[in-house]
Amino acid sequence: MSCKTARGLRACAAALALLAVAACQSDLRDFSQPPESAAKLAAIRSRVFATDDKRKTLRAAIAALQQLGFVVDRADFAAASVSAAKADQYLLRLTVTVAPASAGRLLVRAVARYDVTPVLDAEPYEKFFTTLSHILELEAHPAE
Repeated sequence: MSCKTARGLRACAAALALLAVAACQSDLRDFSQPPESAAKLAAIRSRVFATDDKRKTLRAAIAALQQLGFVVDRADFAAASVSAAKADQYLLRLTVTVAPASAGRLLVRAVARYDVTPVLDAEPYEKFFTTLSHILELEAHPAE
């Protein structure tokens, strides 16, 4: 490939751009790698708590998000959902919903995104659910 012609110059510029992007991405963590299955992803994102108090659980979710450095920008108690954002290396958005699981139990589901990319890594979810468990003083159980 020659960089002396206009076509060759474009090809060289494209190759250099690809190399630059590849070099920059070596430090980035890929949060979009799919888990082994949809069931495993659901297990990462969901926990069941032995309570039927939706309001208390949503308030605890707000407290957990704030404790983790998030800024709550939407709380809808009627829809049983809370959304918050945290600017770290990237803009991390976490949306939490609460729904009945069975008698006396609530399912808490969290969905995290970096900008528009879904977070499939377990770490942010584990941090949230551990913090939520401590605030609620209840053990979190995997969703069935």
